[in-house]
Amino acid sequence: SDNLLKCPIPELRNPPEALRLANRAVASVKSPNVFFLDTLANAQYANGQKEEAIATVKEALALLEKRPMPALKAEVEGSLRRFLSNQ
Repeated sequence: SDNLLKCPIPELRNPPEALRLANRAVASVKSPNVFFLDTLANAQYANGQKEEAIATVKEALALLEKRPMPALKAEVEGSLRRFLSNQ
């Protein structure tokens, strides 16, 4: 679903479908998955759900405190900064 948000060809982007798939991915796993949560947060944001996106990305960051992955943490923190700055 991430490709449906970030495709370089605007006509191929589909934020509503990305949101549907990201929600499905998050619901399909027993334990929270940082990758799925970050994708969900970006899909929420792309669909105008800013507050939900911020909450979701903060959930992902909390998971990264327990299991550090520096490169992924930097990416997730970038998502949070973007959401907070309305970009």
